[in-house]
Amino acid sequence: MCGGPCRRAVKRQPPAASDAPASTSGFIPTGSLHFAGRFELQPVQRRLLVDGEPAALGSRAFDLLLVLAEQPGTLLTKNQLLDRVWPGLVVEEGNLDTQISALRKVLGGDVIATIPGRGYRFTARIEAGGSATATATATDTAAAAVASPALPTPQPAAPPPQAAKLQTNLPATLRHLVGRAEDTAALGRHRRSLESGGRH
Repeated sequence: MCGGPCRRAVKRQPPAASDAPASTSGFIPTGSLHFAGRFELQPVQRRLLVDGEPAALGSRAFDLLLVLAEQPGTLLTKNQLLDRVWPGLVVEEGNLDTQISALRKVLGGDVIATIPGRGYRFTARIEAGGSATATATATDTAAAAVASPALPTPQPAAPPPQAAKLQTNLPATLRHLVGRAEDTAALGRHRRSLESGGRH
């Protein structure tokens, strides 16, 4: 007999062959796991998002959810779950039931199924990587591109060709007349006469 309150430890028995025990190698996914349309399990950050908001989840409940989500659709016996979530510890089987109940309060009753007398199974379909919303957005964008192909980018109009330079032997235009000072002065006087109305 024990001196204080006695705790009933779980007696670990090897699972029957019909249980098809899952691997307990401990593979931990590094990417986010999306399931049931509104849940995102982030193993690295050790966080569960519900509709994008962090859920209040204890560390043991999170570990239990992660172990179950690693192998969706696979029966995991109670002994396997106890070995993975409480490695090297002797715990009561009631602890496992308590954590399963905590998970169902957050996830609902359809994500984790109880197999009476055998264990539990994660029933939701896992979608690793990007969210369904991001996938749908990418699909819609691609469909829009097919329905309305992008118009070719208009090219700027080519500049008009420059007029070809005339080939001539004449010298370039001079800025002032050379050697015609008297004629230039006479033209200046005539211009001033015209501007003054012909009055002298």
